[in-house]
Amino acid sequence: LHTDLDKGESAVKYTLSGEGAGTIFTIDQTTGDIHALRSLDREEKPYYTLRAQAVGIDTNRPLEPESEFVIKVQDINDNEPKFLEGPYTASVPEMSPVGTYVMKVTATDADDPTYGNSARVVYSILHGQPYFSVDPKTGVIRTALPNMDREVKELYQVLIQAKDMGGQLGGLAGTTTINITLSDVNDNPPRFSKSIFHLRVPESSAVGSAVGRIKAHDLDIGKNAEVEYNIVPGDGGAMFDITTNEHNQEGIIMLKKRNEDSLVNKNSCSLYGTVCAGIILLKPHCADLCTFMAPMLHDRRRGDKPNGRKEDKESLISRSKETERQCRPVSLSELPLQKNQQRLYYN
Repeated sequence: LHTDLDKGESAVKYTLSGEGAGTIFTIDQTTGDIHALRSLDREEKPYYTLRAQAVGIDTNRPLEPESEFVIKVQDINDNEPKFLEGPYTASVPEMSPVGTYVMKVTATDADDPTYGNSARVVYSILHGQPYFSVDPKTGVIRTALPNMDREVKELYQVLIQAKDMGGQLGGLAGTTTINITLSDVNDNPPRFSKSIFHLRVPESSAVGSAVGRIKAHDLDIGKNAEVEYNIVPGDGGAMFDITTNEHNQEGIIMLKKRNEDSLVNKNSCSLYGTVCAGIILLKPHCADLCTFMAPMLHDRRRGDKPNGRKEDKESLISRSKETERQCRPVSLSELPLQKNQQRLYYN
């Protein structure tokens, strides 16, 4: 600072007051030069309002009115971008098309956005390609690869970088992690482990009793893996019923009624059925079929034939094998469609 009244005769001195006077700023009483006593941080305080005055060195009386001025702290790039809420978690359905929105991340930079490029942030992906991409300007994360299958890989960890100076060399950078989970969709039909299940029904089995268990496995989870079993109409439906165990998804086959014909003819092929396994969420549905064979076994302790004669062990085994030979499993294409039913084919 300088006043026109200062003729260089050391008759004037300068005083300073206001924000930071004496602690942050000082003034040379002879020349009027103002100096900072320590380094300044724009992010801590961007400007200071001060007052200066020229007074007579002998009289200490003001030589002119007090002057007010502002010292503005100029920004430099000394702050890296920061993600305030990370690490993040997100989910996206499996098999989503390329470009599906996942989430948006935002980094803040404490530098002055109105001065230079110190606060201009650019986003990039350091880890997580080729599965995901990030928009360099907005920070929006999207899927970048089609047909991502949860049953193959469920969890992805993506590392996002935010760099200031517009991403140029020398810019400061911050990173964050996003844990992305593929949520399940119903893309897997239930499958039986084998096409034929062999059951044995003792002659003494009561109506309503369980005679066997079968199970179809579904690679999906949750509601998408809840299996519903049905006996195909015309194939054992009169003799057997089936329910689903909600805890382990097994199909429990129960005796619905006794077949008196089987008690007379041990080679009867009426004691078999075809089970359809489908997903509860799809109706009508039939994802896979299996055949169960359940010939009625007479009391071995008696070994009685229906006519009251004894039958030896070899004869019983021979008749059992003949029953299984005659009870041929059926394929899905052979089954007649019932009213309001349709065939669903899975690759």
